[in-house]
Amino acid sequence: MRLEITFGGGGEALFAGFARVFAQAFGRGVSLAVPDDGFAGRVLRGTDDSAFRSLSSDPRRRIVFLLDTEGLSGLVGLGGADILRYIGYNDATIEDLVARDTRFKLALIPSAALKLATWDNLLGLAAEVYPEWRRRIERAAPRLCRLSYSEALAAGGDVAAVRRFLRDEINVNTLFAGDGYTRHPDNVEAPVWAEYLARSQPLDAFDSSCLIEFPVSVL
Repeated sequence: MRLEITFGGGGEALFAGFARVFAQAFGRGVSLAVPDDGFAGRVLRGTDDSAFRSLSSDPRRRIVFLLDTEGLSGLVGLGGADILRYIGYNDATIEDLVARDTRFKLALIPSAALKLATWDNLLGLAAEVYPEWRRRIERAAPRLCRLSYSEALAAGGDVAAVRRFLRDEINVNTLFAGDGYTRHPDNVEAPVWAEYLARSQPLDAFDSSCLIEFPVSVL
């Protein structure tokens, strides 16, 4: 299967090695060596080309999560649906997206602009890009960082409000541990891959970028 790969700026020099390996192994269930060239990526989705011009198809989204090269290596060899499961989609969501003719692309960018997804970094960046929430975030931060998702919602006041805000605005879901690592629903205690934060920006804001479109099907 031939995947469509497009480069922006100097993207071919930085991303071609990984893109080639990703395309060769797609859906084959094989593990191939992945170049570690200092970049990160995330899966984008949408129904038309406009959804793939930025790090998020939602124009209101100001912060996004990404995986580094080590995390992205876990996608190599997977088929489309398994890639989505790997990054946290459940089967019902995948089926719904496929039924709506959703397209999927893996976006790659240089990793220089990233911050590790810890509580401190998340709340600091959120206070910067959502200044209207700054004071509530600063008041909630000391307690919020120590509470589980359910405990934060039960706490009420600014803690609960900020936790709901993070969930609704930037998808900080129940699996977010705040230690810089992703979690899998089957074992929420075990760190999986390093996870990073970045401001949501148009891809053409980066000197280099890459998009790899891949198909997703369900049986």
